[in-house]
Amino acid sequence: MNRAFNDLKQALLPAPALGLPNLAKPFYLYVDEKDGVEKGVLFQYLGPWKRSIAYLSKKLDPVAAGYPQCLKIIAAVATMVKDADKLAMGQELHVTTPHAIEGVLKQPLDCWISDARLTHYQSLLLNPTRILFKPPTTLNPAMLLPNPDWDPPLHDCQEILAQMHGIRADLQDQSLLNADATWYTDGSSFVREGVKYAGAAVTKETETILAEPLAAGTSAQRAELIALAKALTMGEGKRINIYTDSRYAFTTAHIHGALYRERGLLTAEGKTVYMRYSINKRGLFKYNKPTNLEPIPTN
Repeated sequence: MNRAFNDLKQALLPAPALGLPNLAKPFYLYVDEKDGVEKGVLFQYLGPWKRSIAYLSKKLDPVAAGYPQCLKIIAAVATMVKDADKLAMGQELHVTTPHAIEGVLKQPLDCWISDARLTHYQSLLLNPTRILFKPPTTLNPAMLLPNPDWDPPLHDCQEILAQMHGIRADLQDQSLLNADATWYTDGSSFVREGVKYAGAAVTKETETILAEPLAAGTSAQRAELIALAKALTMGEGKRINIYTDSRYAFTTAHIHGALYRERGLLTAEGKTVYMRYSINKRGLFKYNKPTNLEPIPTN
């Protein structure tokens, strides 16, 4: 009984592999076809990272399965684009495949594909206002997806996806066009004569908004997190772009913070999160009134 409970707990604790689609951003789709199986990976950028939105796969229909290899990928892309469109809702879609299919689609293919199918593929894929083909690559994430075992299926059920939002609904990872202000945050620490000193600052381009020392022993990561939290607190009710050079603070606000909150600020091993006080008491969870704030990692 205890073993089954622990196994279930361990299965629920890992971070979700997929994110939620954001219709304000472009979508990117990697497509591959192998052994009669169409595979695709749909993702969007979250800051500098690629965040997967969906893993797609389907068996080629009997007609397309008889095409030459360079034409099978056209059928695969058409199917994956239609499936991805259920999440992208007609938004801009950047497609990457191992073959340069855009040029192939513009050539006469009546020796292999019927006019009806070719017209369908062309009308769906040759749409430069929505479908943008990226340069072909010999390796893409869709190639790494395993081929499913089609015969026979072990079961038929709907997969339950854990949907995790950011720690605050008003946080974005793209610049606001009509922001009230642009702020920059920084935190740092140094050791002098055996004592660790730290400080946090929030500034504009030519003006200091906040600069204060922190408790002795504060680490650089905690100082960065405190600086960001103070900026979020002071920016309550405003539309502000907030820049931080700390990837730790950025991922805490946009990715890990939601997991920490779901687990009660405990790690997967059940231990207290190292930055528990800074995350819980400094404003990242405390203030949830409508604002538009944006921590952006700077290089």
